[in-house]
Amino acid sequence: SESKSKHFARIQLQGSLASDLKTAKEHLWSVIIKVCDDCEAPKTASGFYKDLGYLGGQLSPSQFQLLLNKNDSVNNRKIEQQSSSHHLHRQEAHEDLRQQSFFFASFESTHRCSIWVQSETDMGRVEQNRVVSEYDSSVTPRMVYFACDDIATIPKLWTLVEQRAKDKAKGIRFFHLGPDRMYQQLMIQNSGRFFEYLKQVTGALVSLDSITGDHLRIDGGNAGIDLGDWNSEQILTPSNIACLAEELIRIQIEIYRDHCIRQQKCMFGRDWSIAAAVNHNHQTKLDNSSPDPKSLRMTFKSCLEVAKIVHKAEMTPSVGAHAAVIMYRFLKACPSPVGFKQREVTTACLFLADKAEKAKKWKKLDALLEIAYPVFFPGSKFHHQKQEAINFHHKVLAAETEILSSLQYDICWGGVEWIIRVAEESGHMAQPQVQNVIDVVLSGPVLAAGADLWLKYGTEYIFTAVAGFLDVDMEPLFEALSLIPLKVSHAAQLIADSVEANGISRKLSGFDGGKEAFLGNLKSIQRVCMVTMAQSNFRQQSSLPSVPKTSVTSMRYQLVGQLDMNHMIFQKISSVLLNKLLPQMNAICAESQCRFYVSLNTDSVEGSHQIHDLVLMGSWRALSIASHLLAERCAENDSLPTPTTISFFKDHVTASHRLPCSKSQVGLLSMKDVSTLDGWEGTVQATTTTAQTNKIGGKACMAGRVPVHSLRTAGLRWWNQDFVSSPSAALYEIPCLQERHDEKSDSGDDTLLKKLRNLSKLAVSFLGKDALNQDFPNLSLVLNNGGMSSKVANEEQCSPSFWAVSMQRWPPEKIGNREQRTNSKTDDVTSSISSLPSLTGFSPSALQELQLLTQLHSRIPSPWGHPNFPLPIGVAVPPPPSKADKSSTPASSEFGKAKVEDMFSLFRSSEENERNARKKKKRQDIASGPHLVFSPTPFLLTRILQLSSKKRRDASTISKEESRKGDSSAHCIPSVLLASWFHDLLSALVHCHTNHVVLRSIQTDQLYIDHSGVIKLAGFYRATVLPPQERDTYVDPLQFCKSKKSKTDRQEDHEVPSPYAAPEILLGSLKYTKETDVWAIGSMVAHLLLGKPMFAGKERSSLLVAVCKIVGSPSEYNYPDAVKFPIELSKEYKRDVKRAFKRMMKPEDFTTHEKGAIDLISKMLHLDPKKRITAVDALQHDFFQNYTENCRDSTFQSQFVKEWLALKRELVLNGNDGSEKKRTLKRKAMLEAAAAADPMADSDDLYDMQDILESASSKKRRRD
Repeated sequence: SESKSKHFARIQLQGSLASDLKTAKEHLWSVIIKVCDDCEAPKTASGFYKDLGYLGGQLSPSQFQLLLNKNDSVNNRKIEQQSSSHHLHRQEAHEDLRQQSFFFASFESTHRCSIWVQSETDMGRVEQNRVVSEYDSSVTPRMVYFACDDIATIPKLWTLVEQRAKDKAKGIRFFHLGPDRMYQQLMIQNSGRFFEYLKQVTGALVSLDSITGDHLRIDGGNAGIDLGDWNSEQILTPSNIACLAEELIRIQIEIYRDHCIRQQKCMFGRDWSIAAAVNHNHQTKLDNSSPDPKSLRMTFKSCLEVAKIVHKAEMTPSVGAHAAVIMYRFLKACPSPVGFKQREVTTACLFLADKAEKAKKWKKLDALLEIAYPVFFPGSKFHHQKQEAINFHHKVLAAETEILSSLQYDICWGGVEWIIRVAEESGHMAQPQVQNVIDVVLSGPVLAAGADLWLKYGTEYIFTAVAGFLDVDMEPLFEALSLIPLKVSHAAQLIADSVEANGISRKLSGFDGGKEAFLGNLKSIQRVCMVTMAQSNFRQQSSLPSVPKTSVTSMRYQLVGQLDMNHMIFQKISSVLLNKLLPQMNAICAESQCRFYVSLNTDSVEGSHQIHDLVLMGSWRALSIASHLLAERCAENDSLPTPTTISFFKDHVTASHRLPCSKSQVGLLSMKDVSTLDGWEGTVQATTTTAQTNKIGGKACMAGRVPVHSLRTAGLRWWNQDFVSSPSAALYEIPCLQERHDEKSDSGDDTLLKKLRNLSKLAVSFLGKDALNQDFPNLSLVLNNGGMSSKVANEEQCSPSFWAVSMQRWPPEKIGNREQRTNSKTDDVTSSISSLPSLTGFSPSALQELQLLTQLHSRIPSPWGHPNFPLPIGVAVPPPPSKADKSSTPASSEFGKAKVEDMFSLFRSSEENERNARKKKKRQDIASGPHLVFSPTPFLLTRILQLSSKKRRDASTISKEESRKGDSSAHCIPSVLLASWFHDLLSALVHCHTNHVVLRSIQTDQLYIDHSGVIKLAGFYRATVLPPQERDTYVDPLQFCKSKKSKTDRQEDHEVPSPYAAPEILLGSLKYTKETDVWAIGSMVAHLLLGKPMFAGKERSSLLVAVCKIVGSPSEYNYPDAVKFPIELSKEYKRDVKRAFKRMMKPEDFTTHEKGAIDLISKMLHLDPKKRITAVDALQHDFFQNYTENCRDSTFQSQFVKEWLALKRELVLNGNDGSEKKRTLKRKAMLEAAAAADPMADSDDLYDMQDILESASSKKRRRD
């Protein structure tokens, strides 16, 4: 033996003929393999026997070190741990090269072999159990051994390794792509034009590494780059040139990543199919280490226990799958959770999933523990009073907090309802078949099939694979669900492995046979998948699923997803005009909600100037507004060309589908990075609105700003970037890098240096100057010493560093306070246990709102989801309290406890005092809880209705003759805006109802309006999900009415109800249905049309009378069942909705809307819920058919832009008008500042104004 551990021996073969040696070599290998097979020798992960191989050759110590990752701190740490463990445990004979070198790891994967060397601590000559010679690391060569299927290829493999060592010795660099290999196809497109661009800019030769496949070969050449007049003392050597090329490659990858993220889902949360494999240098990282096998076995067991608990607790079956998904995500983020047992993590995951789902009322923690405890401990009974139960309670809540923290609140799941609907509407599966498949999908053995199945493949692949196991034809599902058959085969194998280990939990109707028959279908599934993949006409998967012609719901989803994919192209724009427009494009896009990019028009050139095409993307409203703003900003002699509008740019969408998935970040922000005190001041949004946006958006949708670097760190990419991107996001197509130089005046070196300067400026705008100096030293050298004037440097530093956001308290403050009050009231069982901290844990309303938004947006094949719901792009959470925060006493908001310097507020203006008080209060409110983050959405429908009401009151002071001559906008919303908003509200309602979501209560302060005039329906913490038995049938409100009024009910009768409440709710029903939502939307649109609520009342009874006056009172012909309700009316009224509109509107306005909006509203406002038009049928009304046609007309679009911008200006001006409050603010500031003095101090009575304040407050109470 030549090994200290006695685990390494060498066999040498000698012969005179090479053919004899080859034959002996092959024979010896087969003998050794047979011996290893017989003794079951250990194998590596590659399938080869450990520490067994043929010698390929030897490398010198210096060559071997060149092939290792010297600067990888993670690998160095692993090497140190390995070497230090030799003396404590069994000494290993080999070194794990996969952990030490990206090259060796890629080499093994590419060439399907195993490569290893003898470990340094094991080397040395040993004879007769005595070390003859020690290993000398500076002299002794390293022997490289190979193991592969065909040992005849070993000489070739050794040649490749030897060649790599020689290239590294020459100074050639190799850039490891790793997970970023997904962008390799983008780099080599257009015949490798990106590599040619690198050669032009840096002089380095860059190509794909043919040895590994996931490295780039960078040859810096032999000549350097002299900076010349820029810096006479600096020169870029060939080594620096190679490093510079590597820096440009890294910048290109970041731009590719940014581009790909923008083309994919912008919704909060990461793409879990790739999140575990991607590990970038961001705020948080997923732990990619393999979980402990014992932990995996415990997780699989926990999934089986979850299925049992869900069944015993009579929860919705999808709750079990949701809990399993959360558990697998947590296992990826934290493979070995410290301080928690598996049952505690399991219960916490199930608790979170149950709270997030809204199909059934969620169970409080004490009830869940009582059901789960016997499952974890068979034969035991749960006792609330025991200390063990109390400890269990505490640990579950602590585990819930740990899960939310580790996953960064990314616990939402898309569910299975959409798959059920698509499968049923496709016509290939009957409803019982679909239900059988779903039962198996949500059963314990499938839940326990592992993280790869549930995270990497997803529910649609699981559903299709299970359908194949149950003898259902899978081929129609491939097209219906847009699946790759090969992935279905892989998912089926994982399911088969789990069923083999755990069996089938229950007998399935419609399926004959047990476990053996179930598993016997695996080969047929794999055969069908392979045959389908081999078909030449098979369509590869894209990010937008295909739509079966028989699936009406999917077709609707596809149409909604295409609303934001319209393109407007301005062709042949000169570079002079483009340079004038580009500085204003971010402001234009912010005001219109569109996106843009610039592409080079290769067919046209004007002298030394290039010609470009400006492409705008967005909805027809966004494009119309952007086109109008562009025309305003162009001078008369710089007129824009006539744009070409494409309603659905199929080529661009198809290209974007092929982009690799990149969303590996959640979107978690810290509230300390969010500033809300000054609204959007200092952002590009400040150019579209004023700093008083808080007055417009109100408290429900607050305006704030976030540093751009914080947004990028969180993985957020929804805004237009500071630099102008190209369609392909390639460096050679970005306009700022396409500067043409005069070849007569510029030498080759000057041109090259100017290109490097432009690249440095791009890197600063994209990454920031600090990141450039730290991570890109060679580009930083060009930036700092490359002849950039101080003026240019100042321009780079003055680029916008903040971006505007809108935020909503999560959950709303009232809901959070109500949950806390409810949580403090324990039932009789737990009232004696004072140590129980909580029965609710994290806010259920917050989880339910985010879960519903996730499900509703995920149905739409668009990066921006459904346009009529706010898209939560992130979550901002308060930072953990520091010791200084805990020890310091918070400042009081009372003026009597103000600081001494506040006495000088008498010398300030009233506005300044009011602003300081408002900032102090808002600073305390904002930091007190988490918030949902949206893209800038400045307006609320409440503000518009208030403005309309104010205009109506002003118009009432004018004589009737003058008002008829006046502007029609003085009393109602303009017709084009009304039609657009009516369509928005019904589109949102249809999407909710097709997904079985009932909104219950619709309030105007939960309707946001973005800059393009699109209404977004929010406030889903009030919504509910219909149970399966109520989804396709009419629900009679009589089944849920109040049988007898209590004292609380009599008090509610005198409360001010919503003017949009349906009559069955006013009559006493407790059940909210789809019909109540239709009534609410109809009433709200009537409010918009009239400028005032159509039904008004100070309490329930008066509002019910107002309703009956218009839609008629209950009778045998008009809602005969209503006579059974507890509340009765003393007078009968006849139904005549159109007559009511005619009396409340001007004749010309009534004529305009009579056959359109008014006719549809009258069908929505039926007293009998059965007679009301459904949301789906309402969207098919002739009024919206005409609206859809008009949206393509340029005159209609121009009218919308005119009406919306005029209303928008009114909103801004009305929000900033504070003339009415100037006297009040001034007097209030003076009184409050005087009252802030210390009441115990000796002061003159002249300044004691406490009696004035008290008298003022008493007068207010008397008025109230």
